[in-house]
Amino acid sequence: NFVFDERQQNTVIAEELKEDLAQKEGMSESVAKQYETLIGNFRTLKKKYESEVVSYEGKLETYNTEVEAWNKKGGAPENVIAKLTETQELLAEKQVEIESLGKKLNEIVAQLNAIGAKGNSLITDYNTIVDAYNREFSEAREFAQGDYTHDAINVYQFNSEEELTLV
Repeated sequence: NFVFDERQQNTVIAEELKEDLAQKEGMSESVAKQYETLIGNFRTLKKKYESEVVSYEGKLETYNTEVEAWNKKGGAPENVIAKLTETQELLAEKQVEIESLGKKLNEIVAQLNAIGAKGNSLITDYNTIVDAYNREFSEAREFAQGDYTHDAINVYQFNSEEELTLV
């Protein structure tokens, strides 16, 4: 006779909680991998961004110094003006590239924050499940998984077919 009472109900609940924990662990590992990938991309892009900014600022300073020098002399000849205009256009293009890199960095930061929030949520859920499991199942309880009387075997609790055979 299979008797479904609180003993088997607790076994079912414990197994469900264990499955939930395993699922949360798997999701957490996936989130951690995504986070690590994004943080690697962020670091690479940040180095490039910083390098481009330093390069840009150096070229801009050189350009501004040259323009100021020519302005003090009362103006520049046509060939120098053409060269300065070309440099100014290149600086404007470089500035657009740097702004684009900055936007990509901000997008990665937003993704990192979203993944971090998801990870925190998973951890909170995991801890909630662990707390529920510990409250319900941490205390050892003695009970019979089954009993035998002269004409019947009553089974109250089992986890698997192997355990049922043992009972």
